[in-house]
Amino acid sequence: MSLHAFFGDDAPARNLIDVDAALDATVAILKDRRSMISVDEVQYHDMLNHPVETLMKLNWPINIKEAARIPQKRHARYVIEGNEATPPAS
Repeated sequence: MSLHAFFGDDAPARNLIDVDAALDATVAILKDRRSMISVDEVQYHDMLNHPVETLMKLNWPINIKEAARIPQKRHARYVIEGNEATPPAS
C-alpha cells in the first residue's frame, strides 16, 4: 500500500511536521483498520533499555528471550541524550 493510500491527502502523518500528531494519527488509522488484530504502542527507549520487560508486557505469543536479543543500542539510529535525539556514538 502506498503512503498516499494509507494516510490520505490531508492526514498529519503525511507531512510529518508534528511527529507526535503524525504518530497519533498513524496509530488511530491502524486501530481503525479491520485487517488489524491489535495495535500495540511501545516506547523506543523502553525497548532499547529493557527489551525483555517491554516484550513481556505485550503478551505476544513469541519467544521473548530470543526477540529481546534484537534491539541493541549500538544499532539505534537515534538515542535520547538530554532533550535531543542524536545519532549514537560510533
